Amino acid sequence: MINAISSILVCQHTIQGLETSLAASTMPVCALHLVQLSDSSPPGIDAFLHRLFSAAGNPELFGVVTVSRVQAPIIRPTLVDHSILNNTPWTLLLVIKGSEAHNLPSTITSSIKTHYSVVSGIPSKIITNYDTISDKLRNVEPPAPLLEIKLDSNGDVIPPSKSTCSLAPTREDGQDLSLSPALLDLAKRLNHDVKYDGPVSMLNLLHFHTDEGAVESYHEYGRRFVTVAAKRGGNAKLVGIVVSPLKDGLRDSRGNQGRKKQDWWNECTLVHYPSINHFIDMSVDDEYQFINKEYRLKAIKDTALICTIEIDLSKYRGGQAKL
Repeated sequence: MINAISSILVCQHTIQGLETSLAASTMPVCALHLVQLSDSSPPGIDAFLHRLFSAAGNPELFGVVTVSRVQAPIIRPTLVDHSILNNTPWTLLLVIKGSEAHNLPSTITSSIKTHYSVVSGIPSKIITNYDTISDKLRNVEPPAPLLEIKLDSNGDVIPPSKSTCSLAPTREDGQDLSLSPALLDLAKRLNHDVKYDGPVSMLNLLHFHTDEGAVESYHEYGRRFVTVAAKRGGNAKLVGIVVSPLKDGLRDSRGNQGRKKQDWWNECTLVHYPSINHFIDMSVDDEYQFINKEYRLKAIKDTALICTIEIDLSKYRGGQAKL
């Protein structure tokens, strides 16, 4: 059984040295790609993934770390690239490693309708251990959700009573990571329409305030987050620093290579939860909302939080998979 606390601590310890490593040009570069496929049907996704893995013959140049099916945005950005991020029905999240990770092969770009990417430095030990961590997380028996999602006579999700979430009232926009109608609707769709009660992976893009202490405030949030997340099987699987400025030859969706770091994303994370219900449990927890308001909200100027479901890639690596 994997220890969720120790895994998150590894990520949090690692991230504090990322900027130094990036400055020294020793941090392996990965790229996170959000893609909207022209054909987002199951057969269309299957065909795309076969072509993706056919192009990933040399992992030193272009290797697939993970692929997730995008479900819904939880928090929509308001400043950084908000039009494309908020208005695009994304199909997949691709996490790619290697010296050409930023450059999607021509054999798959013809299948992509819209593309958004972020070049990030992610520690090699995180990438190397990613499959092992993910496999253990998928196979471990998670703690029971503290909150059971219930439906009313109209099939709508009933929010938990205020007595259980005094610091986390339901908000319309959910920008502060409190419970929102959008989050409850996603839970309803996964739990009752799709009949899916398995793990979710939350992609988080972070843009920090430039005030002194903002980044450290977020890292303090991360350290305290460990305890709250562990109660619900939460595990930070990927943590990275967005490369800034970009080296010659690299490119992503920031446009101008010289775009200042204070004008774009600064960090990215991919966090595992055993189910959407476990994530909601955390959002209504008073302990979580305290550290959220005290450390997280004071640090971030903008953020994007997108719920995804990781795809079993064994079929494309040589075994069997499920979409």
